[in-house]
Amino acid sequence: MKRKNLIAWLVALALLLSGTALAAEKELVVYSEEDLARAKEYTDTLDTSGKTYDEHLTIELATEMLDATQDYNQGSAGSQWFTEHFNFDFDLVAIPDSNANDKIRTMINSGEVPDVLRWNGFDINEIISYIDQGLFYRLPDDWEERWPNIAHTQSLVPVADALAEKVDGTYGLFRVVMYHYYPGDVVVSHNSIYIREDWANAVGFEIKDAYTPSELLEYARLIKEQDPGQVGANLVPIASDTGYLANLFLGSTYPQYNQIYRTEDGQYHWGFSDPQTLEGLKLWKEAYDEGLISPEFYVYSETDAVNTFSISGVAGAVLNPGSVCAAVKDGFANDQGLDETAWHQAAMIGEDGYYHDYANDNFWGVTYFSADIDEKVFERYMDIVDFMVSDNGADFRCNGMRYIDWDFNEDGTRSMVYDTSVYRRASDSNFWPVYTLLGACGDDNGFNPDPVDASEDALFYANQLNAVYNAKLSRLTDDSIIERDWESYGFSSDAQTALTAIDYRTIMANLVVGEGDLEENWQSIISENAYIIDPALQELNETFNSGAE
Repeated sequence: MKRKNLIAWLVALALLLSGTALAAEKELVVYSEEDLARAKEYTDTLDTSGKTYDEHLTIELATEMLDATQDYNQGSAGSQWFTEHFNFDFDLVAIPDSNANDKIRTMINSGEVPDVLRWNGFDINEIISYIDQGLFYRLPDDWEERWPNIAHTQSLVPVADALAEKVDGTYGLFRVVMYHYYPGDVVVSHNSIYIREDWANAVGFEIKDAYTPSELLEYARLIKEQDPGQVGANLVPIASDTGYLANLFLGSTYPQYNQIYRTEDGQYHWGFSDPQTLEGLKLWKEAYDEGLISPEFYVYSETDAVNTFSISGVAGAVLNPGSVCAAVKDGFANDQGLDETAWHQAAMIGEDGYYHDYANDNFWGVTYFSADIDEKVFERYMDIVDFMVSDNGADFRCNGMRYIDWDFNEDGTRSMVYDTSVYRRASDSNFWPVYTLLGACGDDNGFNPDPVDASEDALFYANQLNAVYNAKLSRLTDDSIIERDWESYGFSSDAQTALTAIDYRTIMANLVVGEGDLEENWQSIISENAYIIDPALQELNETFNSGAE
C-alpha cells in the first residue's frame, strides 16, 4: 500500500491509566482536505439505516469525563463526521469528576436535567425515586424495535430489565462494557496478580496463568527466604491495599463474605458469619503474621501498592486491576531498566482452583433524558447511539476512519497509514472523544481479533487482558458465578439502609492486625453487629420468602 505523505508536529498527550498519569508525547497527524473529505464520505456508507437528516438540531448533553477545553463538535475528524452526518451539534456541559454526583443530583432535583444526562454512578433506589417524581423521560414502548442495536446492548445488562420491571418502562440506557468483541458469554473481572517472573525463576516457583491464595503465599515465602532481588529489609513479598487483599483471601474463594445472600432454602443469610469467611481471614492473618504482605496495607492505596512493585522495585508481587499492566510495563522500563520478561501477570482464582464471583453488572454509567425532551432531539440522539453500538460503529470506535487512520491493502486486508508508535490517532480529538461515552464503553476493543493496528505495542494491553480473562473463563464451574437476587434487588427500608453502616474494610483490617484469638474476635464482630443484621434478615425473609417461619 502506498503511504501518505504526512506532515506532523509535536503535541503532548496525557494518558490516564488507572490513576497513574503517564505523559506520552506523540506527533499529531495532519492530513489533506482531500483525504478528510474521502474519509467522511466513506464513513457515511457505514450508516446503513437509510435515514437522512434535513433539520439541524442541538442536543444538550451533560456528562462526566469531558475536557472543557476541547471542541467536541468540530475539533476532530471523528467529531466532525458525527455532527455533519447526523446534522446536529452538542451543547455540552462538562461535569467535573471531583463533585460529579453532587452536581448531577442538583441538576435532577432542581428540574434542570438537560436533554441527555449521562451519569457514571447508579443506585437503583435513588433512580426509582427520581422516576416516581416524574423527573426523567419514559422511552416509547416500541424503542427496542426502532433502535435494535441499542436494545441488544441493554439485553447484556441484567439490571436494565430489573429496573424496567420495577418502574413499568424504560427510563435509562445503561452504557454496556463488554458487548462486541468479548471472548466469552460470562463477563469476569480483570483483578490480577503481578509477580516478579525473574525472581520466581530464581527461586524455582512455577509461572502459571492463575494462582490461588495459598500458591501466592508459597511464592512469597520463597522470595522472603532467598531474597533473589537482594532487596534486604525493604522487601515486601506481596504489596496490596485492604480491598485487593480481601479479594485475594476472601472474595476469590467466597464472594458472599460481605453480602446478604439467599440460600437454597430461600432464607436470607449474612455471608460474613459463615465459616468460609473465617477460613479466608485466617489465611490473611497468617500472611500478615509471617510478614508476607505490606505491613501497613490498611493505609495503602492501589497506586501505592503498584508503585512499590513497578517503580521502587521492592515488592515481589502486587494485587491490582488488570488494566494497570501498561503502567507496570512503563514503570519497569523507565524506573528499573527492566523489560517485560521481568514480570508476569496472572489471574486471581479461589483456593479450589476455580474462578468465583458475583455476576458482573456489565455497565458503567447510565443515560437519562429530560422529562420534557423534544421528541425530535430524542430520536436523533437515539439514531446516533444506535449507529455507535452497531458492528460498523464498533469498528469505527476501535480502528478510526479510513484514509486518515487506515486504508485497504491490495489483498483486501487493512493497515494503518501512519506509525502508531510515533503518531497519535488522527480521527480523535482527545483521549475520550464524546462519541465513545454514549452507548458503550471501549473496553472490549482490546478483544478485537483483527484490529487494524496490530503492532506489538498496540496489542500489548489486549494480550495481557485476554490472558487474564481466558484464565478465568477456563476455570468456571456450574456455580462459579453467583446471580443477583433480582426479587429483593432494589428493596429499600430503614433496616436495609442500616446495613451500609458496616465498614467491612476497617473490620477486616482490625481482625487481621489485631491481637488475641482471631476466631473469638470474629465472633465478637458478629455479635456486635447483630442489632443491624438481624432486623434486616428478618425483614427480607418475611417480605420475600413465603415459607419463612
